[in-house]
This record gives sequence, C-alpha cells and structure tokens, in this order.
Amino acid sequence: MSRPSPRTRLPRSTAGVALLLVGCLQAPARGNGEAPSEGERADATHDARELGATSDASSPRPPSTSVGATRDARDEAAPARTGELRLLAVSGFENAVVAVPRQERAVPLLVATHGAGGDSRWECERWSRVARGRWFVACPTGTPLRRGESGSYYYPDHPTLEREVLAVVAAVRESYGSRVSERDGVYLGFSQGATMGALMLVEHGAAFPHLVLIEGGSGDWTLKRAERFHATGGQSVFIVCGTEPCARRATTSVQTLERAGVRAVSRHAEGGGHTELGPVGSEAEQLLATLAISGL
Repeated sequence: MSRPSPRTRLPRSTAGVALLLVGCLQAPARGNGEAPSEGERADATHDARELGATSDASSPRPPSTSVGATRDARDEAAPARTGELRLLAVSGFENAVVAVPRQERAVPLLVATHGAGGDSRWECERWSRVARGRWFVACPTGTPLRRGESGSYYYPDHPTLEREVLAVVAAVRESYGSRVSERDGVYLGFSQGATMGALMLVEHGAAFPHLVLIEGGSGDWTLKRAERFHATGGQSVFIVCGTEPCARRATTSVQTLERAGVRAVSRHAEGGGHTELGPVGSEAEQLLATLAISGL
C-alpha cells in the first residue's frame, strides 16, 4: 500500500511504540475532566504487551498479502452475497481496504478495526465473509509498526483513530455513496480498535449507533459517557470477551449502559483468550446476526 509521508517520527523499537501506546491510552483527552477508568488502563496495558510481543497470536496474519486473493470455496458458492475487496485512498492516512457488496442496493456501513500489530486486509477478508453483503465493510489501516514495512499496523492514539475513521467514512461516501445507507452504521473493533473505539465513539452515535467491541473497550463506561453516546444517537453496545478480566468489566459496563437507555449485551466465550477468532469470534458473529435480523 502507498503511504503518505509520516508527520511524526515513530519509535525505533516495538518497546518504544508500546510505551507510547500506554501513555496515549492511560491519559485520554476528555473535555469533561474524567480520569481513565481501571478497565481502560487494563486494556491499554494489554495492548502494550501486544506491541512488544515478537509473535502476536491475537492479531492473526492474513494467509495472503494480495488484496485480490480473498475468496474461499464458500464465497465462490454464493457470489451474490460476498464482497469484492478493494483499496480505497483516504486523505491524510494509509489506504483503507473495503469490501464492496455485489448487489447494487444500499446497505449500512460496517467499519472494522484491528488490534496492535494487525492488518486491515485481514480484517476485511474476515468480516466480509461474515457480512455476506448485508454491510459495506471498510477497514482503516492505521500506522505501520516499522517504517518501510507493511503487514503490521497500530493506531497511535484514540484521537488519531477518530480522525482516520471519519476520513474513511468520508472516502467511502464520496466513492460509493449510492451503495451505502446513511442509517444503522456499525463499528466493530478488536483489542486496540475496541479500546480506542469506546473512547472516541461516544460523540458519533449518529454515524455508528451500534458498537461491537471484542476483547477491548469493556472498561467501565461511566454513566456520563453512556448518556452522551445515547444522546448522539447510540443504540446498542455489544461486548465480547474471551478473558476473565474483560468479562468482569463488561458486566459492570452493561449495567451502566442500560441505565443510560442503551441496549447492552455482553458475551463471554470462556477460555477463548485474547482473540477475535474461535468461540470469541463466533459470539461476535451471532450478535451481528441479531442486528441484521432486526432490520439492518
């Protein structure tokens, strides 16, 4: 993928990036003066460990680096229901990857974000198979972990992710406006994408009324933040966990979100681990199916 000139110097080691990530997540900018919650600090520490790992099982590598090589036998058997993966130029950021449904009717937008060390190509391959044409899937790429190398990316902080997500949405609507509905958008994040998504999406409930947060973003939603998400158009928050700490935090967050009038559901795939695959991924897929069934 082509990349714009970086505006800031990246740390020279993954350890340096890990320290940067902890600092960004542990002290998020909030206009209301709130301190980061215990859950958010725990999520940030987990993401920092991901960045420092030499082998990151939580951010699966794609089987192929070719954007075109994305279809399996099931896709070939149902060509009308799967999406074609394409690169999308995004002003000021790396190219995004999008999965364009083959049918012409407009469908809601689903933005999928990865964990630290992940890849937008893999995310779009994975979630376009799940979407099967029910959503137009767009995947922000983030920043390369190592300058000059592709295939491993992270999001520097939640304000940067916010800007990139909004830029991706603008690029999608400019290029595919007639194919994308203005309503019922979904934001799906794994690990770092979920943690940062929960921080910044409270202001964007109109664009993303439905959130699916996988192994991240389960840290205590304060009542004020939950009410703000609801006030801006937020309707539902689904939290999927494969680890015990995530599940414990999700239980409290669900209660807070419900008090604010937001539909909230948590699922714990016990023993699933910090991943978006296996039983953890199955729980997320089932929750997405409920959105589709209810009219998306």
